[in-house]
Amino acid sequence: MYSCNDVSQLVSDAQERALSLVERFGLYAHLLICKSCDNYNKHIKFLRKAIMTARDNASMEPDTGMSDSARDRIRQQLTQKTSS
Repeated sequence: MYSCNDVSQLVSDAQERALSLVERFGLYAHLLICKSCDNYNKHIKFLRKAIMTARDNASMEPDTGMSDSARDRIRQQLTQKTSS
């Protein structure tokens, strides 16, 4: 059976790599009986999902209410000024 320290490391490792069958089973067994580690696991998953969502949303252009032609004119002006 894994200790809480082992489980915290496995939860972190699981974000970066696939766990082995033995590791997954040990992690699952520990999470069934340890509510603190189960909460930690849920928080880590939530944070990862929030970071991924924020990263995906950051790559999208904000809705400024401007028309596409207005955005294009601004881009052209900025491009002209930076190339001068």
